[in-house]
Amino acid sequence: VLDAFRLGAAGCVSAISNVAPELLLDLVRSFSLDEAADIQKRIIEVRDRTRAASSAIAVLKRELAAVLPDYPVHLRAPLS
Repeated sequence: VLDAFRLGAAGCVSAISNVAPELLLDLVRSFSLDEAADIQKRIIEVRDRTRAASSAIAVLKRELAAVLPDYPVHLRAPLS
């Protein structure tokens, strides 16, 4: 995300913002590139947790349930 902002992006669409919206907000609001780099490292940690699993959606649902107590973690079959 930080690289995109450095190249002039005005924003981003990220599934991570569902789990850790404060990280993306902090990144946008930061004025120091050093501070932004630290925030980007935290964003990468969240992203890596989702990529390490067999189902990124399942991980995102569990992470959301940690923040929102009644958030459903069950996975539904795809519509076909």
